[in-house]
Amino acid sequence: MRWAPFASNDEGDLYWLQCEPDEHGLTPVYFLNHEEASYCIVASDLWHFLWFMLQSVAAGKKLPLDVRTRLCAAARPSPQGV
Repeated sequence: MRWAPFASNDEGDLYWLQCEPDEHGLTPVYFLNHEEASYCIVASDLWHFLWFMLQSVAAGKKLPLDVRTRLCAAARPSPQGV
């Protein structure tokens, strides 16, 4: 699998794009937290990531931590399985 870093939050954490589609045909965007040595999928693809970022900017939210929190929360499955 190939990956490409494309953004940073100026705290050493990176956003990475998966360059090859997964088994579902998606190219997810990952947030890698260097302090916790952890990661989460923040969007199913680059375009959704950019959409979430633009929505946050339009709402006047501080970037990038608010976006990371929102996207990580949005990436979790809902309790209803929707």
